[in-house]
Amino acid sequence: MSAWSSNVKFENGQLMVAGKSAIDLAREFGTPSFILDEADFKSRAIAFRDAMNSAFPSALVYYASKAFTCKEVLRWIKELGMGVDVATGGELAVALAVDFPVDKIQVHGDNKSISEIETAVQVGVGNIVIDSLWEIPRIAAAAKKFGKKQAVMARLNPGVEAHTIEAIATAHEDVKFGLSIASGMAWEAIKEIHKYPELDFRGVHAHIGSQIFTMDGHQLAINHLLDFMARYRDEFGRELPDVDFGGGFGILYTSEDSPLSIDDAISQIKEVVVKGCAARNLKMPHVAIEPGRAIVGPSMCTLYEVGTTKRIHLEEGTRNYISVDGGMSDNIRPALYGAQYEAQGELDMSTLVPQVSLPGGVQQAVPVTQVVGQPIQHAFIGSCGASMYDDIAAAAEVLRGRRVADYLNAGCIAVCVHPEGCEAHLAFARQLHIETHILPGDDEAQALVDEKTAAMRGGSSHGTVRARRARRRGSTSAGARPREGRRWRGRRSGRRWRSSWSRMTRRTAWTTLTGTGRRRWRSVPTRNAAISIPRSIPTKAC
Repeated sequence: MSAWSSNVKFENGQLMVAGKSAIDLAREFGTPSFILDEADFKSRAIAFRDAMNSAFPSALVYYASKAFTCKEVLRWIKELGMGVDVATGGELAVALAVDFPVDKIQVHGDNKSISEIETAVQVGVGNIVIDSLWEIPRIAAAAKKFGKKQAVMARLNPGVEAHTIEAIATAHEDVKFGLSIASGMAWEAIKEIHKYPELDFRGVHAHIGSQIFTMDGHQLAINHLLDFMARYRDEFGRELPDVDFGGGFGILYTSEDSPLSIDDAISQIKEVVVKGCAARNLKMPHVAIEPGRAIVGPSMCTLYEVGTTKRIHLEEGTRNYISVDGGMSDNIRPALYGAQYEAQGELDMSTLVPQVSLPGGVQQAVPVTQVVGQPIQHAFIGSCGASMYDDIAAAAEVLRGRRVADYLNAGCIAVCVHPEGCEAHLAFARQLHIETHILPGDDEAQALVDEKTAAMRGGSSHGTVRARRARRRGSTSAGARPREGRRWRGRRSGRRWRSSWSRMTRRTAWTTLTGTGRRRWRSVPTRNAAISIPRSIPTKAC
């Protein structure tokens, strides 16, 4: 199961939505933008519709338009033969604008204005869900005004604690939604509805919350509603024909979420309803549900453009901030509920400026435009432990056919301190006519120091550069310095090189020595690399 639409793919580093690149969508429509996958939306809506029709002889799925609504979305719902649940006058206006069948429009909301009620009654909506005692005479007055008998349902508060975020749990006692069963408000509302002949009381409704991953809360709420319907039958001598169990089916936002499949959710609802009706000797009612998020959530994503990034160093670690061109106007859930999302980034390579590291370390990276025109006196191609052979091969292809300028009077040797696992690298270097050399020994840094010591002192015989294990007064311990004679140690140059070597660490695996007359040592932590040395120093491939 994925947090993304079924038609979202990641191909060659690109985010593709229904076959279209996210970058192309951003260029065409700008950012921020809501991107809705029509095919995925319809497939989820159909799955709910078909599962309900299979579970119950007479069922209706209302799309909860508060999740997301626009004319085109409601046209899709209309084509699928589903209903729509509206919670505001604006949502009702959108439904009417696309000629949505009014008998499949359900009007919801905990604070319906008189104008919204009158509009709903005037157009003849299929059902108005009563959420407070105040609404009862207002709906009756509107029905009388337009000479109609308006179908209504009562939203009950079953007192169920849904296992979800506290802010979106809507069926415990301390909430503004619905008519409390436990306090007696629900039964008072029923008796009040029966005072108005303009109202046709059709059934009861409950919505326990949103983003719910188990059906435990729904099952409890269903049993409370069935108990209420059985009491109504016993009191008024007739059974209520309709019951609406609301929505709240959870979806996957991150890999930590584990929502139920549509078939599993509806199957569990059916099991409870069938058993509950049988236990109370109730006829099977017309069952309705109101999924919204569960239909449109996975089908839609928001496309942002990254403006800036910032790395903050804290005692407990590093936190990275990414600033995008959106805000609470298009996504208020993180601020309200601490909601988390799965994000996918894509880079538009055409807008990137290549980076180059200045002398001093790889962290001294600047755009290459800042150093255009500066001569390059020395180049190094190497890798750390995370590199692959293909990386070196690609770099070698760039340099194929090029050579070091003659005035530098320099040669090149490929060095591998530990030959195990680097045979391929050395073989490739030989193909490029680069001399190769293996430095034996347990201590990489010290072996390389010994190598350079011999080169600088001209101590190698027969023109062969040799490396030997570090020894000091017979010691073979790792990190020991090479044996130093009194004569060498007293030379100025000897003191200069000794000072440089003392700053080298055990992880040092390569050095460079320029051939321009000015000798300078550098070191970086890596295993395999190339060493450039003056031609005057005899070398021989091993």
